[in-house]
Amino acid sequence: EGWDIHVLSDGSAYVAWFTYTAEGEALWLVGTGVISGNQIDVPEFLVAAQGTRFGVEYDSDEIVLQPWGSGLFHFNSCVEGGMAYAGPAEFGNGGIGITRLSAMAGVSCAGSGAAANAASAFSGIWFDPAQSFQGWLIHGLADNQAVITWYSYDDQRQPLWLIGSGSVDGNVLTIVDLLSIRGPRFGSQFDPADALRSIWGDLQFTRSGCNQGQLDYVSVREEFGSGTLRPVRLGAIAGLECVEVR
Repeated sequence: EGWDIHVLSDGSAYVAWFTYTAEGEALWLVGTGVISGNQIDVPEFLVAAQGTRFGVEYDSDEIVLQPWGSGLFHFNSCVEGGMAYAGPAEFGNGGIGITRLSAMAGVSCAGSGAAANAASAFSGIWFDPAQSFQGWLIHGLADNQAVITWYSYDDQRQPLWLIGSGSVDGNVLTIVDLLSIRGPRFGSQFDPADALRSIWGDLQFTRSGCNQGQLDYVSVREEFGSGTLRPVRLGAIAGLECVEVR
């Protein structure tokens, strides 16, 4: 499990938490955080109480979001800190130590960080207006690499998150072998050894500008098939300029 934390140009923080239910099924939560010193306070995480079907049957009107609880992040340095959460009864309250897994190119912390590159133009929050309430959070890394998390739903209308890494060549981001993961149980019973990873498929995201593009995907799982989506940028990263690649 983990968190996508994007500090946006308006001074807020967008936080997505990819995790699991008490039964070990995929779950994701999203919220907007208030930054104060070395803390980010997310007063309300939202969760999909009802989802929709992935693909051509996707219907945003079917999705019902409801409050899940709150979270408070603190950072002791650029690479480590902690997170306290208060959730509903089946999740309870708790605390988790956190460690940075990836740092965006072009964004510095305490004066250090990789220079911006072609992958930096992909960093941020993206969604397809025709299929709202799902989307992609992308971290452009050093050496024109990138990490993407896709927050969506499966063919049974249950939350689904996919994660993968790949490379950027010009204005094209290619991810091979996106993974879906299930197994660990939320909270005190969490055990990384329970994680069951399965290959979901591939995607290619082609930017046609700083704020729009085309995403083509092909899943190895028949129930997801293949398709094309048209992402637009929902949020830009603070201090990170998009440079057009022609």
